[in-house]
Amino acid sequence: MRENRTTAVLVKDTDDAVSGIFTSKDVVLRVIAAGLDPKKCSLVRVMTPQPDVADLEFPIQSALRQMFDGHFLNLPVVDANKDIVGIVDVLKLTYATLNQIKKIELSSSDNSANSSPEEGPAWNKFWTSLDNEDSESLHSDSITSAPDVTPSEFQLFNVDIGPSDSISAVGESMSSRPAESSILPVEEAFIFKFKSPAAHGRVHRVSVKHDETLEDLRSFIDAKLHHSDYEALSILDRLKDTYAISYIDDEGDVVSITSDSDLKDCIRVNRELQSKKADLYLHSPHEAAPLAMT
Repeated sequence: MRENRTTAVLVKDTDDAVSGIFTSKDVVLRVIAAGLDPKKCSLVRVMTPQPDVADLEFPIQSALRQMFDGHFLNLPVVDANKDIVGIVDVLKLTYATLNQIKKIELSSSDNSANSSPEEGPAWNKFWTSLDNEDSESLHSDSITSAPDVTPSEFQLFNVDIGPSDSISAVGESMSSRPAESSILPVEEAFIFKFKSPAAHGRVHRVSVKHDETLEDLRSFIDAKLHHSDYEALSILDRLKDTYAISYIDDEGDVVSITSDSDLKDCIRVNRELQSKKADLYLHSPHEAAPLAMT
């Protein structure tokens, strides 16, 4: 990204098909904020899988609206054969949008004698013009099909952007209305509770951060267990055998946690249930999980 001066790269799988996108936003939120080592962390952990795409013939308004709705800063572009031909970022589309507005302003100035005296929100008209125009005018390069607004309205968008200007600075000059931040806070560590397999009535608690794995969870649990706990789980050789981890999902079913995705599903299900913790059940892989915590 640095060598090519881009804000995003596409990630391909072993079949040479695009499986995700990795952007500067992912660097900030999923690598730096999470405290991951960029030299060791793999792309698959921090990329955005199966990104949305825009058609090559999309108007700028449609692409901007798609990026706004999905909170994207970068959007891959595909041709008629659904092959990716490039990536556009929000700043480039903003440049193009402002250039369109300036052209409309010049056109309105040249035809001020015939301008409509009615004034309204220019930005709203600019967006809603996409819905009001037919398919032919959408793909027309003529500025005569632009929304009918007055020069005074477009003066609000008369912003000159330099190469070093930030997107946030441009946004502040274009609108005084507070916008919802697209930066999501890093989730707090999730708490798991489990009963000691050997000591009746003893309950342990461990916490797992959003970027930690099933292997991390097992290491946290192992630190709480004693030799008698492994005996109760029928584990004689800890190097060869291990215990099973299960939980009760939102439908009351016993679900085994055997992968990182299972762990994330467990956390997601409990968060959706407004639960700040989840009960885990440790048991032999050859036996059913106990269904009661004491």
